[in-house]
Amino acid sequence: MTVEYGTGIEAAFADQLVSAARTGLGDTLRSVVYFTPSSFDLLYLRGDLYESPEDARPAKARLVEFETAASAVTTLLLEPPS
Repeated sequence: MTVEYGTGIEAAFADQLVSAARTGLGDTLRSVVYFTPSSFDLLYLRGDLYESPEDARPAKARLVEFETAASAVTTLLLEPPS
């Protein structure tokens, strides 16, 4: 079964990201979210956190919005003056 992601991430790379995160963090890993400026995919979600991945999307969307805004601010602060 091939999984298609909205961000365009390839399934093999998504599996590698989840595997690396699970290996490094073990049972403390709660979720793996891959995002671009315009979209995000929930690659892994620990089973005891939400009823379904669809239930988790609103919470993860807020997280992605925060990370995107923080990244934009950091970029602006690091740009050399013109």
